[in-house]
Parts: sequence; C-alpha cells; structure tokens
Amino acid sequence: MKAVRRAGTAAIVLLVGLLAAVPFWRAVLTQRTYGASANCGECVAWATAGNDLWLAAFGVAALALSLVVHRYWLRRVIILLALMLAVLMLVDTLLLDLLSMRLHMADVLKFGGEGQATWGFLRSALQGGHGFVFVTLLTVLASSILLWFPISRALKPALGMGGLALTMVLVGVPLGHQADGYIHSEGVVNLLQLQRMRGVNTPYSPEFVRQVLVRNGPRADVCEAGQGRTPNVLLVIVESLSAHHSALLGGSDDVPELDAIARQNTWFSAFHANGFTTDQGLISLLDGRVPIPAVGRFLSLRAFDGFGDPKRSVVGALHPAGYEVAFFTTATLAFLDSTSWLKRMQVDHFEGSENAYYRDLPRGNFDAASDEALYGRFLQWLDNEHDATKPFFAALLTVESHPPFLDPATGKLDERAVFRRADANLANFYRKLVERGFFEHGILLITGDHRSMTAVDAGEWRRYGDSALARIPLIVAGASGLPRGEISAAFQQTDLLPSLAQLIAKGRVCRSDGQGTFLRSNPEPPDYVIHSRGDRRERIDVYYPDGNAWVELAGDASRSGGAHPQRTQEIAEAIHRDRIERGELPQDMAPLLMEMSRQRMQDSEAKP
Repeated sequence: MKAVRRAGTAAIVLLVGLLAAVPFWRAVLTQRTYGASANCGECVAWATAGNDLWLAAFGVAALALSLVVHRYWLRRVIILLALMLAVLMLVDTLLLDLLSMRLHMADVLKFGGEGQATWGFLRSALQGGHGFVFVTLLTVLASSILLWFPISRALKPALGMGGLALTMVLVGVPLGHQADGYIHSEGVVNLLQLQRMRGVNTPYSPEFVRQVLVRNGPRADVCEAGQGRTPNVLLVIVESLSAHHSALLGGSDDVPELDAIARQNTWFSAFHANGFTTDQGLISLLDGRVPIPAVGRFLSLRAFDGFGDPKRSVVGALHPAGYEVAFFTTATLAFLDSTSWLKRMQVDHFEGSENAYYRDLPRGNFDAASDEALYGRFLQWLDNEHDATKPFFAALLTVESHPPFLDPATGKLDERAVFRRADANLANFYRKLVERGFFEHGILLITGDHRSMTAVDAGEWRRYGDSALARIPLIVAGASGLPRGEISAAFQQTDLLPSLAQLIAKGRVCRSDGQGTFLRSNPEPPDYVIHSRGDRRERIDVYYPDGNAWVELAGDASRSGGAHPQRTQEIAEAIHRDRIERGELPQDMAPLLMEMSRQRMQDSEAKP
C-alpha cells in the first residue's frame, strides 16, 4: 500500500513539475515567433512566461490543497481540475508550435467532435518530427492513471507546493506586464486572458440587431464652406513609421532628415492612427472610415470586406472635381486581396510588385522592391504617364521598413538602421519633388500606416498614456494653406477624407463631429479620436480633449465607459450599427493555417 501511495504522490509531483515547466516552453516558442519584431530583447519571452506562471499557479495551489483535504471525492475533483488545466496549457503550447495558433475554447467546442481529423493531424505531427507530441500525450495519460491511486495526506509537501504557487504568482504578475501594449498580445497572454479577448468575434443576437437599427443614427453633420482649390496631392504612407522614431516628437533620432523636413513645413504632434495594421491604415486614409473590426475579423483573411464604397471614399470626394486617383506600392497586391478593394473604390490606377519597373530588382518582404524603387516608379508615372491636364491624388505605400526590420546592407535585424535608410530615401524623394517645382501648387503628406508592431516603452507610456499605441507622425508640405510649425491639436487618419473634401469643394461640405479638417489655414480638429487597439482587440479607445473612454466589443454584452458616458454610448451605438451593416466575416484563417501546416509536414516527409 505504501508503494501505491508513493506512486500517487509521484504523480502529484510530476504534474506540479509539468505546470511549472510549460510556461517556459511556451515562452521560448513565443519569443521565436514574435521576438524579432517586438524589438524589446527578451521581453516577449518573459511576459509570456509571467502570464502563464500565474495561471499555472492555480493548478499548483489546487494540488497542494488536494494533499490536505479530508474528503476523498473532493480531493479527486481538485486533482482533476489541476490536470485539466495542465492539459489545456499543453495543448495550447502544442498548437502554437505546430500551427502558430492559440487554443480558443470556441474552437474546442466547434472541432471537438472531429476525432478522426484530430487524430490524423496528431499522427502527421508525429511523422513530421514533432516527437514532443508523443511525450506530452504519454505524460498526460500517465498522470491521469496515477492520480486515481490513493494519496496520503501530507502537510509539509502541501506547504512547499503552496509556497511555490505563491512565488509563481508574485514573479509572474509583474513579468506579465513587460510587453504591455504589444499588438501581438494574443501570443503573449495566457489561456484565461485569451478567452476574454474573444469578445470581438462574438456575433450579435437578432434582438440586439433590431434594437440598434431602430434607434436614431449618428448626430447631424458639421457643415461649412469649401475652399474650391484643386492642388495635386501626394500621400506617402511609410510602413510602421511611428512617433517614437522621431526626436521631434520626443522619441529616438531614427529619422533626422524627416524631422528636418517637418521643421521647414508643418508637423502634427498629436496625430493618431485609427488602427494597428496596414490594411486598417489604408482603410482609414483612403476609405475615410474607422477600421472597426467586423464580427469574425480576427478569424478571417478578408481584411477589406465591408469597405470600399466609392461614394464614401477618397475617390468619391475627388472624382467630381476631375482628379485622377492612383495607388502605388512595391508589395504584392494579392496580399489580403487588396486588388478587389481598390477596384471596388474605383481607383483609376493602382499597381504593386508585379509592375515591370521592378522586374530585375532585389526583393524583400511581401516580394517588395526597395522604397527607392517605389519613388523612382512614381516619378516615372508622373513624368510620362499621368494626364497633366488633370489634378491627381496619389498614395504611395512603402514596404522596406516592415518588421522584422531586416537591414539589407548588413543582413541583420536593426530597426534604427532600417528607418535611417527609409529616412534617407524619403529625403532624396523630397528633394526631387522640389526640383520639379511640385510644391508650388502641390501638397505632400507624410505619415505612417500604423504604430510599429513593437512593444511600447516606458517613455511612450509616460508621454502619451494609452494613445501611445496610436501615435504616428504627420508632416504636410507645399500649398496646403497651413501655417508653418507645430499643430498640437489631436487629429487622426480618417480626417484626411473630409480635409480633401473641404479643400476642393466650391460650395458647402459636411462632415461628422468625429472628423476634423486640416488642409486649411485654420485646422479644425475632430471632437474625438477613435483607435482600434491591437493589444486588446475587443477594445476601441476614444480620446477626447479632456479625457479618454472605451468601448468593449462582446456581442450583446458589449459595454462602454470612461469620460463623457452619454457621448461614448452614442459612439458605441454607431460602432455597433457599422459592424451590423458590414456583416459577419467567414472564419477562413484556421483552415488555411492547418493546410499550410499539413503541407509543411508533407514537405518534411518528402525530404531524404
């Protein structure tokens, strides 16, 4: 009997060791997946370990409790709960290793009945060299069997395990905050935190939809006289360009030439991105709409679905005034099916990496040529292909400064070097525009698509608070009518569309109170700024001049809070209405990742 009891105690120790070890295994995987782009050393690994440690501590504490409770059935229930936690954490870690996915409980319910498919996937993983799958399954099976053996009550081991659990909490909680603000927080948070982030994908009930649609819509528009001007407008969207790159904005000195251009012209010290990805930046700037994630957005590849109405976009504002609208990038337009979105907006000319100009040039991320090549191609179009009898609006999206910030000159990951290179190329492009006399009648706008996908540092938090997640530069040069120097009022990407509309309108033109206009001598800021967060994807931040508020998306259980509760609730209603009208997106991301993993395993099997 003593041997049997020792076996039961050994199973307890094995499970405690498993719960203590899994956080560090997942930390290594998370660092491998996201660490290079986070640009904060090992903060991603430590934050992952910290978040998992305090969750695993509940399991260790439960096992400690099982050694002191009297009732047999209660002891087994407690042990079973700890075992379930260990299993879930193991499966979550395996999914990260095999598919770069996390364990969402909704997917467990959805796919849990697919036993044959699940076993086939595990078999392929074993055959593909993931032997740890076998070790994990064996460990869980052995623990499950052994834990039904009699276990002696033991106060001293229980105290030791309780102390371990307390240490895991005290160490884990502060470590878990090391990557606060990092947009890939879905990889960093633990399983419990992850399930709370699922609210953004929760659909609305038919009754909730009915109630939202019968209530009053948005407030009345703000209307004013237009300027009736038609200058050429050039928008340069620099991949990942952020306030923290600019010494002028209180950050590091990564873009000195851009800061010099800003000082010679007009610069905005409180400009905000409305989202956290490139597609969201493009939607904000060219579609003029806040990129609120649709139901199912983060389980879908269809980033632009629900957007692209030409009447509500830059095209709709500019075409009536005779403008040619163009879009240039060196990335492939196949990414997220950008081509369909640009066609829906009726953009006159758009092109990506497939253009013959880039045919023999070196390529980088997204099959993209260099920023220098992008500027060269635009100047070629401007000189030889554009109809000079028409004014134009052209948006240029750069790619070279995309994470993980690989410096082509050295082959090393170096964010500062990458942005210094982007800075030099942009400054050279600026000089070429000066040589052509562009600024006599044209306007150049330089901004970022979103804040860089790196962790927010302590200095940014002190300067900006939560809005650090949204801060990007905006520089305006040329015939904008703006005074030189700093514009300190808060503006955002979605203000570009009403600014263009007010610039070219000959009569009165209207906008919502959530939009501003800044291409004028007296810029009019919006009443509030909206930012769709990347670190907490269910949350939409609302920045007022005198305080911040938030809207949390969770289907019928959505809520709001913070400054100006009544106004914030009206904004929340508009957000729900917009999401309902755009509809739910199909969940096509998980099948794609599974297919990619299957192909990867087949390729590894085919190798000699």
